[in-house]
Amino acid sequence: MDTSATIQTNVESPVIRSSSVADDTIAGEHIGSYFRMALPAAVLLVIVDIVLYRIDQPAWMIRTAEGVAFILGAWWVMRKRSDIKGIALAGCAAGLFAGIGIALYDMIIDPHFWRVFNFIARPMWMVAFGGVTAGMTAAVLRRLPMSTKSKHMKGGDHHG
Repeated sequence: MDTSATIQTNVESPVIRSSSVADDTIAGEHIGSYFRMALPAAVLLVIVDIVLYRIDQPAWMIRTAEGVAFILGAWWVMRKRSDIKGIALAGCAAGLFAGIGIALYDMIIDPHFWRVFNFIARPMWMVAFGGVTAGMTAAVLRRLPMSTKSKHMKGGDHHG
């Protein structure tokens, strides 16, 4: 009696089955949706960074303006999404676009070899900063009590 055949039928194959269609979703959303949500914030970041750099502002002011732009971007994305993970991922995407745009601008105006390293480091820094800032902003804004009714609406308890 051959027992190997019965043992083999009870054990599933360890081969991982994959489909021919690639799964390009993150947290249930298509990757392109994060890029579409992040594009306005990224454009704002690049413009703010370039303007402040051109008028020769100190680095702390540029970083603060980047943080404010990420906060505004997170607030804008919160109008479309409600989960903190999605908002943080959109902040990461905005940081990636802005980091690449700023690094390209730096390479064009000051073409030195060390700018190649800036082209690698700047997007990584902006991705991390954007994800953390957008995620924390979403967590704080989610906890704030927000009213959908105006205090000056007609009707209700206030007459006159």
